[in-house]
Amino acid sequence: MGILIAGITAAAISWLVAKRLAAPVADAADVASRLADGRLDARVVDPRMGPEFTMLTMSVNELAHRLETTEQTRRQLTGELAHQLRTPVASISATIEAVREGVLPVDEETLATLVEQSHRLSRLVDDLEVVSRAQERQLLLNPEPVAISSLVDAAMSAHRESFRAAGVEFSSSVARGTPAVSVDPDRIQEVLGNLLDNALRHTPSGGSVAVAARPGDGRKRPAAVIAVKDTGSGFPAGDAERIFDRFEKAPNSTGSGLGLTIARAIVEAHHGTLTAHSDGPGEGARFTITLPASSLRLPE
Repeated sequence: MGILIAGITAAAISWLVAKRLAAPVADAADVASRLADGRLDARVVDPRMGPEFTMLTMSVNELAHRLETTEQTRRQLTGELAHQLRTPVASISATIEAVREGVLPVDEETLATLVEQSHRLSRLVDDLEVVSRAQERQLLLNPEPVAISSLVDAAMSAHRESFRAAGVEFSSSVARGTPAVSVDPDRIQEVLGNLLDNALRHTPSGGSVAVAARPGDGRKRPAAVIAVKDTGSGFPAGDAERIFDRFEKAPNSTGSGLGLTIARAIVEAHHGTLTAHSDGPGEGARFTITLPASSLRLPE
């Protein structure tokens, strides 16, 4: 009789425990099913039954949050992309229609318009690919230890003539003790090129643009800092983050509006930061790249 009672009691306890454990598991499964159906606002409530269930709840909710964020980004990018593609596609369509109806002759000017808009579309697609790969940490990098002076000198050589032609003073300096960095030189040159082109577009003749490199301020994490400072049009202080958004550009800009987005994505792919600062319109701007110092020695 005692064995029978003990067996019934054990079975009852096992059934109660299993039922209680099954409830939060079923809840998590239900939320996962709703996420799969596209209801990305679904979340799991922590049953407070121990660290294992808390971890399960946090993992499922984190997955839901990331899916929701990704979907919002996808919708935003789709809308922005449709807006950017509309102008060149409409221009190409209108030009072709005018040629077909005999309104426009097939001359050099007409062909130049078609070529220009085609190049604009190609540049937009290429820039979007770079942004996507860089932001998803899928950008192919070939890092190597590089002296900051080499990066600055290469950028100066590549852009000196365009600054001279525009009548803008162009200078550089590298402070003693600035550490080397482990980067992909071509990609960092792309970043510096974007920043210098941006500075040149917004700095009138008679203004100046300076590239200055120095050691970072942190002692625990040595870094190198490269600042590009201009005396151009500047921007409102509150726009320091917004200017890095996709397709954000000045009204008279002919670019894709992705230059600064690409620059920041490339720097972040190197575990660095890119920030902007301006005291306001007409006060110039400063863009600051911070890259971790290399732990490798430079080749001799």
